[in-house]
Amino acid sequence: MQRPHGDGKPEPLSRTTSKSPLPSPGEERQDPFIITHPTGVAFVPFKAGTSSGISSETRRAVRVQAAKASAAARKRTIARKLAGKRSTSYDDASSSSAAESDRGRRLSASSAVDLKSLTLTTSPSPARSISAGQLEPFRLYPASKWHPEIPDLVDYFLHNFAPDFTTDMLGRDVMRNQLWPEALQDSALFHAVLLTAASHASLSRAQPIPTPLLAQLRSSTFESANSAIAKSQGRAGISDAVAGAIALMAAWELHYGNLSTYEMHMGGLETIVNMRGGLASSEPTQAGLDSFSTAIAQLILNAGYDLAVYANRKPYFDANDNQLAIARAPLRSRGLTRLSQQRLVLPSLLKLVDVLSLYKPGDRSAFSTVRDTQQRLVEWSLALVTKVSYCPTQTLREDNTKQQASALIRLVGLTLCEYFQMLAGTVSSEGLQALYAEALLLAPETLVGTLYEEATFWALFTICSATGRCEAKHMRCLKRLSMELSIRDWTAARDLLSIYVFPDDTLDGSAYNLWEAISNSMIARDTTLGPKENNVFAKGIQHPPAHIGAAIAAVEATTT
Repeated sequence: MQRPHGDGKPEPLSRTTSKSPLPSPGEERQDPFIITHPTGVAFVPFKAGTSSGISSETRRAVRVQAAKASAAARKRTIARKLAGKRSTSYDDASSSSAAESDRGRRLSASSAVDLKSLTLTTSPSPARSISAGQLEPFRLYPASKWHPEIPDLVDYFLHNFAPDFTTDMLGRDVMRNQLWPEALQDSALFHAVLLTAASHASLSRAQPIPTPLLAQLRSSTFESANSAIAKSQGRAGISDAVAGAIALMAAWELHYGNLSTYEMHMGGLETIVNMRGGLASSEPTQAGLDSFSTAIAQLILNAGYDLAVYANRKPYFDANDNQLAIARAPLRSRGLTRLSQQRLVLPSLLKLVDVLSLYKPGDRSAFSTVRDTQQRLVEWSLALVTKVSYCPTQTLREDNTKQQASALIRLVGLTLCEYFQMLAGTVSSEGLQALYAEALLLAPETLVGTLYEEATFWALFTICSATGRCEAKHMRCLKRLSMELSIRDWTAARDLLSIYVFPDDTLDGSAYNLWEAISNSMIARDTTLGPKENNVFAKGIQHPPAHIGAAIAAVEATTT
């Protein structure tokens, strides 16, 4: 991307261009994905700015079709509230969502313009004459002036990332109340939001998203942001929305693309943040950046800090990297290493638990390490290690999946620390019973059917073995996990436990008895366990999903 100079004039970092995988916006076509020959339209990667404009007719199109899903979401909300008076049924709301999406697809499929014509950097606000959340799209423009996939993507974003029932839930309400209205006023942020939603839908297998559409959304975000930066007048000229678009693109590159492009985006974003006054506060509980709106500040901190820490990289916007420093050494446990490589659990937590694999019974010299690790685990909190209470590029359910996994892994670490000290006779068993009571408050059943299944079996099995307790709730979960993981005998169970942190020399007897109880359990397969909706952490999904970025690069290469 471009880095603004102190005089407010940006300098392009490169002049390289590549061709757009979709047709030119100068000619409307029935199917923009049918490409019979290379096109002459070029998009500029985030290195060289180009200005562009569109007609007032297309701007009206943006106002309406972008908001079509907002109206559909309101209708679903009203329907849910009415249905709730008789019974609570989330499935009914989902059916209503599908019906609205099908209707939007039929309305818009008759004719379309490609996304290149939607570069709206200097266009007026799409919501200027209407208040946020009160859009009436059907009055503003004909549905034929829109790409057929866009209404569904808008609906997907609002339904999954910014649902209207999450008021004050982890602060995610700003996604609907602040971020979405800002996206309706800026082309770069609008396309970045759609790219986030489309990539998520593709990865979670919720919708079949054509790779050329992903490529087009990405290039449109680049062009719009470059155009805005080229026209900026120093500090005041770079809007919150453009900074938010860059943050979303940086997050996208770290997750789906490549590290070098992520660092390029973050370098430019860091310059913009410094021009705007830098960090307002270094407190992790305050996700504010000086002069940025809450929603945009959270996008910036998520991309520059939270996602970087999950990737075990030095974070931006914070000089204190103590949590990261303890995660730099390689992990000994193969199972924990895999979780770290997949970026499913924070490396700092995994490192704390991994240290316990060094403890040997009777090794008094290692006791200080056990106590120190226990204290660090007591103080460790996901809310304190990360800067934002939710992930803007994930859904509410996926946030909960990560939180449950982190809480369970932290708890197994605490349980092992307490167990080692009980064996040495320094503490009573009361601490273990208190930890098991804490385990009863968690919901490990929500991790069935996800990439966390194996780690969940290890953690829950170890907690139950060390405490000598296994309530029906946990027995059902362990039984289901053993079936999902095809663990048919004690040898297979021990093999799985051995790749994590498990003191088999002292827990072997208790663990065998627990396995026998699980094996002999007559508990039926509980179909209520596991994710009920599309989840990017569903088992079988590759993480990190670099294959999506590679597919986009392949599409771009064929049209270069």
